Amino acid sequence: MMNIRTRVLRLLLGTAVLVLVFEFSSWFIRLTGLHFPPPLLGVVVLCLLLKTKICPPALVQDICELLLKHMTLFFIPLTVGIMVYGRAISQNLTPILAAVFLGTFISMILTALLIENTIKLIKWRRLKRSK
Repeated sequence: MMNIRTRVLRLLLGTAVLVLVFEFSSWFIRLTGLHFPPPLLGVVVLCLLLKTKICPPALVQDICELLLKHMTLFFIPLTVGIMVYGRAISQNLTPILAAVFLGTFISMILTALLIENTIKLIKWRRLKRSK
């Protein structure tokens, strides 16, 4: 079992990597003017870094495990926000629910169409290769 000093250093190093990836993503979004959420770009960048082994998984494993273990704490601000803005939410509940359900429905339809067309493309490529 690793001692506490090593554990803390690994947590700090993992945190530094995650913060650097996020800051790079934010900087890139500002520089390019893209309309894309920096945290989402950060996840993509982190996945690429891990997949290409530029960033060894062990480097961020400890901090990721800690964050996932305590993920419920991240929902506290959401709950407080709902309580603080409860009146505004209740006054606009119909459009909010309509947006949630419509957005979910549209996402499901688009995902189904994308998968269907991807399967057709894969079959077409296999057929083309076999000729």
